[in-house]
Amino acid sequence: MTEREFIAALAEDQEITRARAEDVLRAIGDLIAERLGQGDRMNIGGMGSFELRPIVREGEEKPVAAVRFRPSAEMRGRLKLADLKWEIGDLCEECGKRPKKKDPRCSTCKTRRYRAMKEAKK
Repeated sequence: MTEREFIAALAEDQEITRARAEDVLRAIGDLIAERLGQGDRMNIGGMGSFELRPIVREGEEKPVAAVRFRPSAEMRGRLKLADLKWEIGDLCEECGKRPKKKDPRCSTCKTRRYRAMKEAKK
């Protein structure tokens, strides 16, 4: 779903104009960014929590900021992941990891080629 589609769906669901729905969406984004920037964790009932976490890369002095989202139990329950069909794609037969785009061999074990696997609900 694109941002435009999301705004249209929000406006229709709440029976407000698209401009008002866009303003609400921007205000929520600004509030989350402001709180995370202050070092706070943001909990939104029924949806989940957002927190800012540093990622330290090897050879770099400054950590990079990453936003982590954890869905709430209510959200996980509404998703019903067991009912979805998953297509995993190319995986290493030995370790089960995905390939890097440039090297067709596994980045972990470097010995095997990848095979395509598909998992679907029967």
